[in-house]
Amino acid sequence: MSELIAIPNIEVLIDRVRTAHREAQEQADKAKEYASRAIDRALEAGDLLLLLKPTVKHGEWEAFLAEKLPEISIRQA
Repeated sequence: MSELIAIPNIEVLIDRVRTAHREAQEQADKAKEYASRAIDRALEAGDLLLLLKPTVKHGEWEAFLAEKLPEISIRQA
């Protein structure tokens, strides 16, 4: 005996597609905003590092970062 598969009304499907698409678009918009803010903050951190670096003696930058800002790698700085 074969099992019957219930197919929702076409209007219900259309409504579900519309809702899923709208929610996906809203999430994408939020992601873009968060990414933009993250980039802005990263650039600000870089600018601040550029102000900080001249205050550190020559050749001591890497050690300074390791001690004072261990969450920032030399490559990131």
